[in-house]
Amino acid sequence: MSSQPDPDEAIHPLSPEDQTRNLLLFASCVGMQYLAAPVLYVGATHAALLEEMKSSNFFAKSPETIYYSLAFVPVVIAALFPSVRRLKPLLCGCYLLAALGAGSVALAVWAGLSPRLVSLAVIAQGVVTGISMPLAITLVWEAMARGVQESRRGQTL
Repeated sequence: MSSQPDPDEAIHPLSPEDQTRNLLLFASCVGMQYLAAPVLYVGATHAALLEEMKSSNFFAKSPETIYYSLAFVPVVIAALFPSVRRLKPLLCGCYLLAALGAGSVALAVWAGLSPRLVSLAVIAQGVVTGISMPLAITLVWEAMARGVQESRRGQTL
């Protein structure tokens, strides 16, 4: 019997050490997304905050509506910037934008700004998060596909 090489065991362009580093980076990114979920996921938390500030029901639901209406953005960004060399800067930019958006809401609440300004910060955070987080999730999976041999991806999950 002749044994044919398993295509999954094909030589990957990155060393096993680099692949392990990439696995750890992927796990860290996804793990931090889960830890930040109560702040980054636009929806009930934002609606409750806006309702607490006596916003209208329509206005309280607007961050979630805006968030979902931006679901097409990862596809557009991927089409505009298909180069692999832009993967890391785009991913870093996405996480930075998400942090700035959440930070602006926290700062507005902490500083005791008027309910109107806090509400605007919440809406802006919904827009920023609606663009940055779905794109970050798409990019981090693309980075995993390029940076780790397929047979090792299960280790991360």
